[in-house]
Amino acid sequence: MKNIVICVDHNIGYNLTRFIVNEHIKRKVNLVLAVINYLPKNAFWSDPKLILFEENIPYVYYKSSENLYYQIKNLKVDVLLLLSWKHIISKQIIQLPSVGCINLHYSLLPRHRGVYPVNWAIMSGDTYTGVTFHWVTEHTDAGDIIFQRKLQIFSWETADMLIERLDKLALELFKQLWGALLLNKVDGIQQCAIESTYHSKTDYEESNYIELDKKVTFGEVIDYLRGKTFQDKSPAFYIDRNTNEKIFVSIKFTKE
Repeated sequence: MKNIVICVDHNIGYNLTRFIVNEHIKRKVNLVLAVINYLPKNAFWSDPKLILFEENIPYVYYKSSENLYYQIKNLKVDVLLLLSWKHIISKQIIQLPSVGCINLHYSLLPRHRGVYPVNWAIMSGDTYTGVTFHWVTEHTDAGDIIFQRKLQIFSWETADMLIERLDKLALELFKQLWGALLLNKVDGIQQCAIESTYHSKTDYEESNYIELDKKVTFGEVIDYLRGKTFQDKSPAFYIDRNTNEKIFVSIKFTKE
């Protein structure tokens, strides 16, 4: 029976925690530790600690990569699962599990490595995105691909709408990954580095500013605002030329 450690966040992290805990109860795996984040005030997902506490499964709140290393180094971990995990983990941690470390990423890797991949897929005008499970290496989102599934992006979808559909796809694909893990049949296909794109947190924050004089098409404007809009709010803004005020812009669609 494999010893599993999970690092989880967001709605998909909660749903996958519930799935893994049920597998733990059935004694298919030994969930030795869950690592979670403090729930933000504006969170729209449930707190995974509720599931963990109910089943008496140890959990800790993430503080730092160094702290995490000391928390799990003596647990004889076979597999470390990063499920919608936003923190970078160290090489020391990656090397701890006997089988390996697996990450969930919301894009068709190698495209859109890094942060906010769902937003970038929409903003880039992509017609498809997807879900990828891959082995973790020292390089961000660059490890061999284990499983990947494609999903069409609709022209009226904003970031939150697309994430909701990707969450469902990720849960389906995780069950396939889980079956392979239990059978010790998890391989990987090397990513094509030439096709890769990468976005940092700074890239995303800088893209929030709208240059009013920039020449773009209507389609590009719509894609940009769709990618920035989450639950009717957006960080995208321009500066009013008369008042010098910062004006935030989002987009909303109405079907006929």
